[in-house]
Amino acid sequence: MNTKAYAVVIERGPTSVGAYVPDLPGCVTVARTVPQVEKLIATAIEMHVAGLREDGLPVPKPRTEIGMVPVGRSRPGDDLKAEGFVTIDDLIRDEVMKQTDGGTSSTAYRKKSAAGRRASARKASSGDGRKKRSS
Repeated sequence: MNTKAYAVVIERGPTSVGAYVPDLPGCVTVARTVPQVEKLIATAIEMHVAGLREDGLPVPKPRTEIGMVPVGRSRPGDDLKAEGFVTIDDLIRDEVMKQTDGGTSSTAYRKKSAAGRRASARKASSGDGRKKRSS
């Protein structure tokens, strides 16, 4: 027998527990407890796959992976930096620093950008930046 294992997402609500299978759209169940919902979703998967086969439809392969990601670090990304990864915040901060000639705040970047836009607008309206037509 070919055994497949599908990822199941279990969500606790205020009065019930729900489960669904991301790789089998429409395969869902609800119960009062986690053990109950686990039994029900196993049955639901079997029935869902059997129904697909009966209808001559392809049975999706399990593709979804589920993991737990720890949160609540004192500073998110610190452990990643130690491993050589760069965060989006680092990239943004570096780009802002480049564009502000070593300035330390995004406010300086916004002021410099606004000044540059105003200078470009003045130049365009005065005609200084236009090419002359040859006659």
